[in-house]
Parts: sequence; C-alpha cells; structure tokens
Amino acid sequence: MTTRHGRPGPARLPILLVAAATLAGMPAARLHAGQMVTFDQPPSVQDLATALGIRLPSRTRSIVLTPPEAAAPARPTRPAQPAQAAAAPPAEPSPRQDIERAVGIRIPFDLNSAAIQPRLLDFIRPVADLLAQLPQMELVIEGHTDSTGSRGYNMQLSQRRAIAVRDALVAQYGIAASRLSAVGKGPTRPLLQDDPANGANRRVEFRFRNI
Repeated sequence: MTTRHGRPGPARLPILLVAAATLAGMPAARLHAGQMVTFDQPPSVQDLATALGIRLPSRTRSIVLTPPEAAAPARPTRPAQPAQAAAAPPAEPSPRQDIERAVGIRIPFDLNSAAIQPRLLDFIRPVADLLAQLPQMELVIEGHTDSTGSRGYNMQLSQRRAIAVRDALVAQYGIAASRLSAVGKGPTRPLLQDDPANGANRRVEFRFRNI
C-alpha cells in the first residue's frame, strides 16, 4: 500500500501490513492516518465489527433436552451440615471500561443538504444493526467536511448531518436516543492533513464507546 508520503519506513511497515489484512474483503474500505478505516460504500455489520476489532455475539443458542426415561435416578439427599465459615461477600462489579473505537463512512449527502434520502439508509443500517446486537454500546456521531467554503457554514452543515444520522437511527431503527450523541466537526479534523480541501475529507465518523 502506498501513501501520499511515499513508502512506509521499516518501523511502520508491520502495522500497515496488519491493518491491510484487516481490510481484506471489505467493500471500498480505505486506511487513513491513525489507522482509521473509512468506507466509500455501504459496509455490512460484519465489516464494521472487523474494522472495529470486536466480535459479534452468536445469534443462535443450542438447547439440549434430556428425555425423562434417560434421566439419571435421583440420589438420596444428605442432611445439611453446619457451615464451617461465613460465606464470602459477593464480588463487586468491575468498573465499566469506556473503550472507544471509530470507523468512518462516506455517506453521499446531496450538495449542501443534510436530508436523509432513502438511498442513504443503506449506509446507516449496518450501524443500527451493530448497536442492536451490542446493546451496551453508546455512539458519538461526528460530521466532517472539507475546507472549501466558509468555516462557519461547514461547522453548521456537519452538525446538521450528524443530527440527521442520529435521528434516522432513532426513527428508522428504534435505537434509544440516550445511547446517541451528535456533533459537527466541520473542516477541523481532515483525514488528509496536507490537503484539507480534498473531498475525501467529507465523511461521518462513528465513535463506538463502552465496547
């Protein structure tokens, strides 16, 4: 894989090889600075899980039923013995680990628009599926733009788009609003640091927390 700055040095090469292997089989996924995976086309929920480095729960659960005739005969019970020592107090639950991992998706909004057209739902649906399968996760939705146009307008547009995605997750897929937050970053965090006006900087980042 080549970058805008030439071939990676020896110290960075193993990291890039591992990251490139992670992208294998993903539709139109790109690796950017900071190991951010960004999708140009709608990913599957498995693509998202792979990019985030998490394992999806199994959807099936096997149950083994024992026929009555095959059951082992009951053993005689013994009288209860007095306790030798007081039972240990229950262990306290471990504190929640607020781990955050992020992935980018280039949702193709219409020019200067934050409207969620039906064709855009394909980009949002896998995010909803992932949240539905992992109900402990929370999500920060970030809107990003390139640097063309005024900074104030881009900040406002990116905020509107992040809110539109959040509202679609709630209204279309039933994700609890309490698990979601939306923020617009405008042109302040370009993926291509040396080319902030490049359209490749336009994307929505999904920052999953409590993984």
